[in-house]
Amino acid sequence: MGFTRMLQKHKNTNFGFCPQRGLSRLFLTGFSSWHSVLGKTLFLLFLLLNNSFVLANSSCDDILGKQNHKPLEMSEGVVCFVEQPVGDDPKVNEGLWTVVYFISHGRKPVLIGGELKNEDGTAGRIVDAFLLDVDHDGKDEVIVIQSITARDRGADAESDYSGVFYIVDVYDKTDTSLRPNLRMTKWFWSDYSWLSNDNITYKFPYQTRQSIQQALKSPFAPLLVRDENIPVVVKKKSYLYDQAAGYYKSKKYLIAGDKATVSGHSGGWCVVDYSGGKKPLQMWMVCDDLKPDTAK
Repeated sequence: MGFTRMLQKHKNTNFGFCPQRGLSRLFLTGFSSWHSVLGKTLFLLFLLLNNSFVLANSSCDDILGKQNHKPLEMSEGVVCFVEQPVGDDPKVNEGLWTVVYFISHGRKPVLIGGELKNEDGTAGRIVDAFLLDVDHDGKDEVIVIQSITARDRGADAESDYSGVFYIVDVYDKTDTSLRPNLRMTKWFWSDYSWLSNDNITYKFPYQTRQSIQQALKSPFAPLLVRDENIPVVVKKKSYLYDQAAGYYKSKKYLIAGDKATVSGHSGGWCVVDYSGGKKPLQMWMVCDDLKPDTAK
């Protein structure tokens, strides 16, 4: 079930934000016998205040479903995390997922996206949601950390892993909505909390708010906002990987003192460009095994 279908399901949903029609009709009846300009002006003013009062008090509780995490409030509005059914056919039980909504002040909820579900069909857990100025431009991004349970990895059966999968999503704020920041999301990305393969254990580094805040001090943080080739030195013998995951280890490796450049980052893995061998290589390596090359 794709996100487009989810969006189509909810785009015409009435979330209950309507004027208090009974009270409005009472005033309309009273004004029907008045013909003064003052009376009409006061009536229009009442309607405006009546509608504004209802909309201004719109909240996450008005959205159908269980709240998965406390709302994230900000100057532009509030972000809601609501457990709702997956799929658009009520007769088919596809489980629950956590849907992200944004309520701008004085507006109805806007559907932003859906987070993954657990393998048993229950909604995943929102670990944390907070504001952080990732690119230091004076504007906060919205960070959402989610965890789900997942054990079936198929081709990765030779690996041992925690069964708890973490996902980090980053959103840019607008005046009326949130927009996924795909570049920043890919930088933090997702993986099992830990995975062990061939006696090497990899731990996903971005499981908490503190770890994400600390990541902004990483020598590879510039890749959050722009393309760049960052000179590095290998700290110790370290294997190269075909993809950014512990179960894609190759037989190739670099040794302490080898120099390379990093051109990409995802979930604690770095794209390493190495030209010191017989032919150039571009593969993945654990970023913790690298340090900036400060030699001039």
